[in-house]
Amino acid sequence: MTLDEQAALSALTIPGTHDTCARYGGDLAECQTLSVTDQLNIGIRALDIRCRHYKDQFPIHHEIIYQHIDFGQVQQECIAFLQANPSETIVMHIKKEYDDADNKKTFEQVFDGYLADTQQFWYLGNAIPALGKVRGKIVLLRRFDLDNPQTVKGINANPWVDNASFTIDNLGVQLDIQDQYNVPTIFNIGHKWDLVRAFLTTAAAAQPSILFINFTSGASGGAYPNAIAKGFAGCDGINKWLLADMTPLPVERYGIVYLNFPEYPNAELVPAIYDKNLFVARRVREDALVSK
Repeated sequence: MTLDEQAALSALTIPGTHDTCARYGGDLAECQTLSVTDQLNIGIRALDIRCRHYKDQFPIHHEIIYQHIDFGQVQQECIAFLQANPSETIVMHIKKEYDDADNKKTFEQVFDGYLADTQQFWYLGNAIPALGKVRGKIVLLRRFDLDNPQTVKGINANPWVDNASFTIDNLGVQLDIQDQYNVPTIFNIGHKWDLVRAFLTTAAAAQPSILFINFTSGASGGAYPNAIAKGFAGCDGINKWLLADMTPLPVERYGIVYLNFPEYPNAELVPAIYDKNLFVARRVREDALVSK
């Protein structure tokens, strides 16, 4: 599939994972079964990385629960993938997670330390880039504060509103976000799907310069992430509904679609999301023929 090098990332449909490294801690905490590398290999291109600021390092957490990996390893796996696939791009949403402890450096200083020898693999601009500008790179979607607010470091996703659908507009860069994660019981999964589906419809009709971020994930003590994604007796769950919804006529784009357990219900889900970009690829081919 040939995509327009000039197309902004916001004009594409990008499959991602919510709480990418959350593989430990029991049913309420676990959102994924695949490693970062395995997720990238099945077509995931947007990662949601939650860093605890602890002893001037970034262990990856899901709230209180350490996920047996740190940011250095996440970065290593992403860079190895990009070196093997230099035409690819990864969007990395980085959030500060859980409590700070025993630090001498700021969060930004620790982040800079991790990037000291790898900055060539990152896009740290504050504008939504064209695809051709960020092939072989990790695009930072920043959900942490900077020591100097005037510093340019990534696409600014602040202020993030908890458990809500909302718009962020920073210096003319607009993000529209659906992150209503509280699903009180398993019997409310249908309502969560309605939110996801409505946001897909809105994204498809909106200006391609707006970056849409749509979380299909949810959780509560009455509805664990796996039940919401995979369903339960008598209810299919978000992932099956999403797969079925990916098959109608192509649309211009859906933005970033964050998933739990993207390998479920089968290997078709992630490609089906990515294949919405066929519309963009078809337009590129048609434009090329007209210009000849």
